[in-house]
Amino acid sequence: MSLRSNRTRLVTFRISAEEHHSLTNACATEGARSVSDYARSAVLARMMIHRASSFSLGDDLATLGTRLEEIDQALQELSETIARVMGKRSGKEASSEPRRAPIELKQEAYK
Repeated sequence: MSLRSNRTRLVTFRISAEEHHSLTNACATEGARSVSDYARSAVLARMMIHRASSFSLGDDLATLGTRLEEIDQALQELSETIARVMGKRSGKEASSEPRRAPIELKQEAYK
């Protein structure tokens, strides 16, 4: 099946004379078959970049959330170890101040 037979939708937009001149120059420079072919390629390439960056950002946020949870767990363990060591030295609690609750991450924001 040829690529042309799949193209059944029409997209139309208006541009100024200056924009048209720039567009035709870009087509000639890039060696595009037509303004339509160049515009189609440019729009589809932009869509792919946007789609890739959206997925990447979501994945990055999920990874960041996981890493923050790991760091929080490691800090809690370290804090407990320090409290035990300091408690053995002084015979008292390591701190009279109440311990802060860990920051809870909202996982829904990372999906």
